[in-house]
Amino acid sequence: MTDVVELGGKKAYVDRTLRNNLDDMKADIRKDDDVVMIVDGKERIGKSVLAQLCGWYLSDGKLAIEDICLTPEEFAARIKRAEKYDVIIFDECFLGLAASDWMNKYNRLLKKMLVTVGQKNLVLILVLPSVFDISKYVALHRADCLLHCFKHKGQRGHFAFYNHRKLQQVYIYGKKTYSYWRPKPAFARKFTNFYAVSEVVYRNKKSNALNKFLDSDEEEVIGRRSQLMYNAIKAVALKLGLTKGEAAKLIGCSDRTIGTAKKLGKLNKKVHWGGIISK
Repeated sequence: MTDVVELGGKKAYVDRTLRNNLDDMKADIRKDDDVVMIVDGKERIGKSVLAQLCGWYLSDGKLAIEDICLTPEEFAARIKRAEKYDVIIFDECFLGLAASDWMNKYNRLLKKMLVTVGQKNLVLILVLPSVFDISKYVALHRADCLLHCFKHKGQRGHFAFYNHRKLQQVYIYGKKTYSYWRPKPAFARKFTNFYAVSEVVYRNKKSNALNKFLDSDEEEVIGRRSQLMYNAIKAVALKLGLTKGEAAKLIGCSDRTIGTAKKLGKLNKKVHWGGIISK
């Protein structure tokens, strides 16, 4: 069964069983508790839309674009200025594109921010590709439920709901094979294509976040390559006992590059270049 719900001047279809669970969460945060939800699924499966529907309902229709965070920096800033009972969506939609070590950074940030979530009785909705990539601490001890989005007969708009106990079990049993079907979810339902905020504004914000992500990722790669090059220059110069000028001539670079190698190589204050001590 689906109910038509009107909040904040917007109407949406909300599955009744899901609504009952969301009402329980509303009651929990008023009892000095917090709520942590996880919404996961493949790319372009609708998980961000489902997260907005839940966030809109839990905030009594007050969810704003500022409450949807697409970068770690934005998320941390929003948590810090949050007020009691606020609903915040952390839609880290580029995790699937990130470097392999990015998930570790993501989990460290979550662990740090979850302390504040509890103190302020916040609702936090995490949107990510797979619950199995999240830390054991978050999945087993902090998350209240999982909403896994999937296609049914090629159609989007379906989700499976796992309460806290079932989430713990699916995380333990399914982590090796990335399987969501042991145990079976508490229930599986449909959801509609509903945007709690302006779809145009949200898509523009998402596009800007993607560009920022790609730029920062490129800078990080270039930075790592440069560091390796500078360390190689440093090692060659030291091993062969070259002066800076001799090292530059051998490698085919300028004296300035050698100087930069010294600086970015994080050497000691006094560095020996072919018997010459440079300060």
